[in-house]
Amino acid sequence: MKNILLWCVLLFSILLAACGKAAPTQQSLPSPAPLPTLQQISSLTGKWTVSMRLSGGIAGLSRSIEISSDGAVVAKDERNGKTAKRQLTSDELTQFADLVKSASFKSQGGGLTGCADCFNYNIEISSNSGKFTTQFDDTNLSDSGMGPVAEYLRKLMSQMLASG
Repeated sequence: MKNILLWCVLLFSILLAACGKAAPTQQSLPSPAPLPTLQQISSLTGKWTVSMRLSGGIAGLSRSIEISSDGAVVAKDERNGKTAKRQLTSDELTQFADLVKSASFKSQGGGLTGCADCFNYNIEISSNSGKFTTQFDDTNLSDSGMGPVAEYLRKLMSQMLASG
């Protein structure tokens, strides 16, 4: 009985320690050359794509969404294999492009902090000007300057994957 009690206390201690807040660490994507800035990429002229991968959380989500300059949207849920497609209206596409153009990425606000149960966001914007990539999580979403873009994509992704 003492051994079982000892093991329970030990297991509880380990679980309690795992719930503590991890020290923030910045993780950046390796790149051989400097990446273009968001302002250089976000003019969204010509052909472009904006994609976001959403992962993590308590449920361990693994989802992605991509919007192309022609208005095509593809949302995927890797956990259940579901893919949903739709076409943005001209007005929706203009609103989204304006949202991206007005984003004000702050490099000091990005990165993954090591938050165990947070959602992790990886946003990539590709256009004629090049490719811009950033990562952040729930703890620094609002400080990243990319919050409105991430929230728009997350809401659209949820709507598409919840329907039919």
